[in-house]
Amino acid sequence: STQFLLLVDSREGKYWLRVDLASKEAEPADWSRLFSGEPRRIEWDLARENRLFAFDDGNLDRIDVASRAVHSKFLQNIRGFGLHGKSLYVLGEDRVVLKMDQDGSDRQILLDDPVLARQIFGEKSWFEIRVLSEDLIVFLGEKGELLTSRFPYQFVEEGAAGFDFYPQRELLLVWKKDQLGVLDFSAGVKEEKVFERGPELLWVFKGGEEIEQAFWVYEGSHI
Repeated sequence: STQFLLLVDSREGKYWLRVDLASKEAEPADWSRLFSGEPRRIEWDLARENRLFAFDDGNLDRIDVASRAVHSKFLQNIRGFGLHGKSLYVLGEDRVVLKMDQDGSDRQILLDDPVLARQIFGEKSWFEIRVLSEDLIVFLGEKGELLTSRFPYQFVEEGAAGFDFYPQRELLLVWKKDQLGVLDFSAGVKEEKVFERGPELLWVFKGGEEIEQAFWVYEGSHI
């Protein structure tokens, strides 16, 4: 896409501005009225440029960019959301994980086990949801909890700042402010044991200072 969204802090206050690099007009469009306050998270659907989702205080707004229509509280009482293809993934306050169409229809329950969900998601955190493939979902909590849909589910209790996925080798790079770790989902544990161990997070670099971002390079051979 040639478009991006900016949150600008000026002397007059904060503004949401849309910039389109393909437009011959240099002036950005003021989209401030589309947002109530400063959302905790915004997703702009790459497959549908005319649709935005904004999340704050347990509520999800759906915004139609073309008509400037705001569907306030499109979903309520949720703790996180994510987009993948034409689908919307949601973690509810009841810890049920749902997959649905972006209009809220055709709902499919992905997790509805109260005991397991309480162990995984805890009580209060909100989560950023990233669907990396059809069978791999990553949840990043506000305290830095890193969870996945693969056993043993929780890989970082707190402090995870971000992650980067290399799909060709199914490698997930995870970073804290002072460490880099790698999760390899490409193969299961080959040991013939009764209790499955699942993949393990290997911390490959320690002793960093205020790491903010990291990437896979050279076809996943280097970070």
